[in-house]
Amino acid sequence: MRNRPWAHEPTRFLRGAHDEGRWEMAIRTPSESLRPYLHGHIAGYDERTGAPVHRREFPGPFVVLIFELGPPIRPCDYGSTSRVSRHSGGFVAGLDERFAITEHDGFQQGIQVNLTPTIGTMNGACAS
Repeated sequence: MRNRPWAHEPTRFLRGAHDEGRWEMAIRTPSESLRPYLHGHIAGYDERTGAPVHRREFPGPFVVLIFELGPPIRPCDYGSTSRVSRHSGGFVAGLDERFAITEHDGFQQGIQVNLTPTIGTMNGACAS
C-alpha cells in the first residue's frame, strides 16, 4: 500500500455567526495525487443570512471551481454588477487581476475547489 499521509488528516469543521446570519465550512486536504493540480484545501460550505448578500471576491493565484448544492450564486462579470450571470450547478472563475462580485439571496451551499492555473487553463477556464 502506498504511503498516504493525507488519509489520516481529519476533515476540519469551522462554524461562525454574525448579526446577519451563520456559516459552516468543512475543509479537507486533497489526496496526494491531486495536490499538483489543486491550490490549498477542498472546502464545503453552507451560509445562511437573513437577507441577500453582495460580496466582493478578491483575485487569487488560482482558478475557482464551484459546485453548487443549493440555489445558484450570481457571479458578476469583471467586477461589474450590471452583467450578472446565472449558472445552474456551479461555475468556473478564471484568473483575473480585478475583483469580482458574487451575490446570493440569503442561502448558499456548495463545494469550492481552487485549481492551479496550469490545470485550470488546460480544462478551458478563462485566464487573462
